[in-house]
Amino acid sequence: MRLDRVSGAPLDKIYSFSDLPTMHTFDAAGINVDHLLLLQYTLSNNFVVGAEFAIANLYDDVFLKIESLYAEAAGFGGDGLAVIRYLETTDIVQVSEELSKTVVNDYFNYCVDVNDRYQPKIFINMKEQLNIFLKNLSFIQKLHSNSYFYNASKKTILDESGLEDGLELSDDIEADIERSAHESYIEALNAINKDVCVYIILWLHAYRFSQARIECSKNKENIAFSHRYYGWSQPLYSLNEDFQIEFKTNFGYGYSSYFYLVMYYKGIQIFNFLDWVNYGIADLSQMHKYSIKYTEEPTDDEKELGQTNNKNQTISNELWVEAVEDAKEACNLYLREEDAFIRKHIIDNLGGMVSRLEKIIDTSDAEINSKYRSSAYKFSSYCFSKEEIIKVKSMNVKGYMISGVLGFINQILKLEEVISVKSYLERIWSLNRKLKPMLELESIRNKDMKARIESEVKNTKDRMIVVWTVGDGSGCLRDLTNMKKKSGLSSDVQEVFDRLQKEHDDLSLKNKDIMEDYDNVNKLLRNIDRYTLNIEQYFSKQYFSKQ
Repeated sequence: MRLDRVSGAPLDKIYSFSDLPTMHTFDAAGINVDHLLLLQYTLSNNFVVGAEFAIANLYDDVFLKIESLYAEAAGFGGDGLAVIRYLETTDIVQVSEELSKTVVNDYFNYCVDVNDRYQPKIFINMKEQLNIFLKNLSFIQKLHSNSYFYNASKKTILDESGLEDGLELSDDIEADIERSAHESYIEALNAINKDVCVYIILWLHAYRFSQARIECSKNKENIAFSHRYYGWSQPLYSLNEDFQIEFKTNFGYGYSSYFYLVMYYKGIQIFNFLDWVNYGIADLSQMHKYSIKYTEEPTDDEKELGQTNNKNQTISNELWVEAVEDAKEACNLYLREEDAFIRKHIIDNLGGMVSRLEKIIDTSDAEINSKYRSSAYKFSSYCFSKEEIIKVKSMNVKGYMISGVLGFINQILKLEEVISVKSYLERIWSLNRKLKPMLELESIRNKDMKARIESEVKNTKDRMIVVWTVGDGSGCLRDLTNMKKKSGLSSDVQEVFDRLQKEHDDLSLKNKDIMEDYDNVNKLLRNIDRYTLNIEQYFSKQYFSKQ
């Protein structure tokens, strides 16, 4: 029952918590529910270890009782006050009220589903939420006393039976109305009770989590913690002045959610250059923000359909296992063998990217399309050969990846303080110098493709006009269509109409396909011109002008 649709309903409502999957409520378990993941650094051992910190089951008796009331069909009592009566036997409401006075925000910083953009707020002061619950409960009871549920049920049953109001009703129909009214009343009571039950369960999860974080922070050897904070969060943890790690997260924002590990060495952000060769997944604007990015692996169906771009990536609390392990390994590699850290996270990373790009530029067009293009830019067979399509798609991949790496030059130059980067820059310059004439040649080919598709578009539209206005000597489709609407067609004329209609339909489908081809050719041509311009602009800069 939607109370907000009933006249006189209270303005304040309890959030529809009962709509949440139980995996986030009664059945929630694992990281940031049962335990926190953390990193511990012992200065005397000069070593970082991963550990679990158990989250205490505070108010477990309340959890179990609320779970029981929620599960019982008649657990809320005939007046709907069973939850309130139980809470009055505990101190949890008082504790929540006192806690609310010690914090700035009205609600817990607790993201229920780290991947979903629609996040309920878990208000700290339980008493305020219970007062809202009682107002809504009182309103439902008032509706019941005023025969609201009886009248609504009566109208529904009379409408379904085709009976008019005002007639004397049989005992059976009257009993049906009474039964339906009672069921509607109980359903309304149960609905708001279930919402308040789930709110209490979420309150317990959030409270336990926040208390565990407070306890963890008391141990100075605990240098990093898992969390489920809503929105932007980027706590920075320092091993020493030369090495820091940061878990940069944006939980609870749907496609805008992210989960990054960032490492800083001597004030320089470690950049994941190798991600760039993960075409279709890598995003230059994102890559500037992380050293390692965490997302769930795409499903087999998503891979099959080519749905592996940024909008199909999801995150979860379980990714903390991988993130904490990566952070631990990086910290210990730095602490025990700094040169090996530089080699793995800087030299091999940068060198690996350049080596992959050197292979890509010489990879066959067919292999490039098979490996990187997925289902992007589909073409019909009306204007272009299969070889032409493969070639233009392949050059877009090569242009994107090889000219795009020029956007990392500033990151590479920053590494000069740690390693010599001259050889890498020279290899990148050589790659782009080799790519530029390839792009220019493809641009010429694309312009020829564009001219052909423009001609095909014009010819197809012209033919559609001829079929509609001129026809084939036996009549035109426009006149025959009007004639059919007014007086019908003889069998001979109907045959002409069907032939012209089919030709027009076929041309219309063809026009749709070649217009898509036209749009794709234009997009690919603009891309290639942009890649060429990008190379020219970077070569004109001071560093490349000296090469």
